[in-house]
Amino acid sequence: MSPEGAEVPDAVLVAAVLAGDREAFAAVYDRYADRLHDFAHSLLRHREEAADSVADAFVIMAERLE
Repeated sequence: MSPEGAEVPDAVLVAAVLAGDREAFAAVYDRYADRLHDFAHSLLRHREEAADSVADAFVIMAERLE
């Protein structure tokens, strides 16, 4: 997706996701899933529920990104 070590800006990733690029979607997941999980866990205090909420967030993103 980019030269090794270069971070792709979020706007570029979003444009790629909108164009149907699955690698870009995976890159967004890789960039934000851990932080979202930590945040969800801080609210829910349950690891499995936090993981489910992160998965739900990415499904919603995929459906509504436009």
